[in-house]
Amino acid sequence: IRELAPTESEWSELPKVQFSTEPLDFGSGKRLFTSDEVVFIQSVAKELQALPDIEVDYQYAELSANGAELSVFADTKARYSIRMSMFTDVRQQLGAFKATLEELRRAGEYPKQYIDVRLGDRVFVK
Repeated sequence: IRELAPTESEWSELPKVQFSTEPLDFGSGKRLFTSDEVVFIQSVAKELQALPDIEVDYQYAELSANGAELSVFADTKARYSIRMSMFTDVRQQLGAFKATLEELRRAGEYPKQYIDVRLGDRVFVK
């Protein structure tokens, strides 16, 4: 019989997530994420690693209190986050992120705080 608890290597492979505020009803046996949120977060971590020539590794994500926004913090030289919408396609948002980051790098610039790809056709950099 296999133990239900994940092994240490399984734990280490899971994307790390924290909340921007304290969850309202956090306790033993309580659900913190919907299955859609879990799939989205796992997709972000996987797709970010698959982006060629970006050299951005998923470190952890911060979920907004309302569950609509995910700020992804990556292990990069310049510390910034990628602001994403939980309601927009992961690949579309990361494609916009990649294009923006490549453009910034060609100009010799890096974001100081974030690259916001939540709006699809508009990307904001700060």
